[in-house]
Amino acid sequence: MNLSKEKFLIKRHSERSHAVAKSKNLGRCVIASLVRGAAISCLLFLAACGDDPKVGGTEEDAGIIAIENKTVSGVSQKGPFVNGSSVKLYEMDGETLAPTGKSFPGKIASDDGRFTVPSISLASQYALLEANGYFRNEITGGKSNGTITLNALTDLSDREKVNINLLTHLEYERALYLVGTGVKVSEAKKQAESEILDAFEIKGEFENSEDLDIFSSGDGNAALLAFSVLMLGNLTEADLTERLTNFATDVEQDGKWDDEKTKAIIADWASGMSLADGLAGIRNNIAGWNFSNDVPAFEKYVNNFWWQNYGLGTCDSKREGEILQASNLLSANNGVHFICNNAAWRVATDLEKDTYKWFERKGIEVAKTSNTVPECVTGSVMKGFVTKMTYECKNGQWLKTYSLNESVEYGKLEDKRDGRIYRTVQIGGRTWMAENLKYADSLSYPSMLGKSWCYDNNPDNCENFGRLYSWFAAIDSIFWSGFWSGETCDEAEDFGYCVMPEVVQGICPEGWHVMNSSDWYDLRETIGPKAEALQMIGSSVWTNASDDYGFGLMPAGRVLVYENGEVSFEGLDSIANLWESGRVFQWDELCCADNIMINADSYLGSYQDHTNDGRSVRCVKDEE
Repeated sequence: MNLSKEKFLIKRHSERSHAVAKSKNLGRCVIASLVRGAAISCLLFLAACGDDPKVGGTEEDAGIIAIENKTVSGVSQKGPFVNGSSVKLYEMDGETLAPTGKSFPGKIASDDGRFTVPSISLASQYALLEANGYFRNEITGGKSNGTITLNALTDLSDREKVNINLLTHLEYERALYLVGTGVKVSEAKKQAESEILDAFEIKGEFENSEDLDIFSSGDGNAALLAFSVLMLGNLTEADLTERLTNFATDVEQDGKWDDEKTKAIIADWASGMSLADGLAGIRNNIAGWNFSNDVPAFEKYVNNFWWQNYGLGTCDSKREGEILQASNLLSANNGVHFICNNAAWRVATDLEKDTYKWFERKGIEVAKTSNTVPECVTGSVMKGFVTKMTYECKNGQWLKTYSLNESVEYGKLEDKRDGRIYRTVQIGGRTWMAENLKYADSLSYPSMLGKSWCYDNNPDNCENFGRLYSWFAAIDSIFWSGFWSGETCDEAEDFGYCVMPEVVQGICPEGWHVMNSSDWYDLRETIGPKAEALQMIGSSVWTNASDDYGFGLMPAGRVLVYENGEVSFEGLDSIANLWESGRVFQWDELCCADNIMINADSYLGSYQDHTNDGRSVRCVKDEE
């Protein structure tokens, strides 16, 4: 049977109120029977108690106050609900807090979420407001693709303004439960708000939830915006609704959020946004709506959530230079080294984590106990404490060496997208990156989303050996979305293939492109026989490799992706695979593409591996 919104709410609240009241009265009867010490007394007392459906708490408040001809206004925010969204106010029973069936329609008539519900007359001061519609998404800056519904329980005896937001929505179930145990409505709402914020490591004394506004300054408004940002993350509207429902159910009875897996997912998203300066983008989105001159300082609460979740704690001046590993086993960043730098945690560089407290580890007594990088004396060499890297002091700086071939003249490439510096080397008629690509920004390149990996999901392996990409991520398939057609793909009897343009930039820096077959042929012609390939271009990490040409080939391994979406890693320290951009075969929905493989036995070959699997990428400079 399909129930209307009003009937559904009445039914749910009636069942809740009746069950809670019955449980409370039964408890009182049992206590009374123990005090009286007679079974017959208990039976008589139980009969007298009955099944009174009143919810404890409301009768202890200021009393039931009728509301006469009042207009209620406010703002409805996730981000703000947009023009055309609906608002409705439901009358609540003054004793049970169940909807009476009486409701009043309102209207959101502007894109800043402001609404008005006019001419309200209620039997009690308690009301439930409901907003439903599309909203402005603070993560993307645009309007949502779907609708959501948010609620707010309020006492109208002393207010005419009620804001509807994620806090009012999530405190609702918890507050009703507390009222059912005898807590006053005002105290129940305040406790529920505090418990919800505490679940996100947000501490402080803030205004009531229905007074908060993401377009106003102040810590309470900053906390609301941070909470809203963290809850939304990169979810769709349907997934957001599911997350909100799961959260409300989890905290309803004990006020505790026990879903550690979801906490870790949110923390990983928040750390990614923070470290990629994505929080600044959110601030710009909100400011760009031009609804207010104030965007509260939400960043501090977002950062604090993932800092605490990772076990890092607060980064302040006393901890400057301290390096810790993330310690949440459920996090994708578990084990990653972070450094406290300028009042914020960021990922530590190899040098920073390899040299952290170097003097102490060497047993040298020094006054400093914070991070102290060894004195750089030209020509001196040291081994890392965390990675397998070797560092050599050159021109007053410690630099990764991989035991570089001193006879090779290296160039330098700065990837302006993320500021990374790569060594380059000229071999034959080409200029190559002498390291595997490490670029990781899937926000700028959506084709990379979920399609690139660090070996074993360990960021240290990305730093040491480069990132592993699917073929479609490597060529930036979204850019080529209109390419796959019969005009470019040859359909042979057994299989067909699509030939790419000669030069495909893909995810390489501007002016560079993903290695193609012509580039590889030129390299092979220069280095000589296959049997000598590993010795000629393999870095010193390989056994017996001399890297005569300074190519610095790393045994980065590879990723295998299965039909069910699971991945496995293999070949670190023994296999190098490099994608080619040239062609993709149509055995199974553009299944396979060319790549070069070299293993520890100096075997070199060309293969067609599945485009979903992860391989390394080498970029080649475009010809002038």
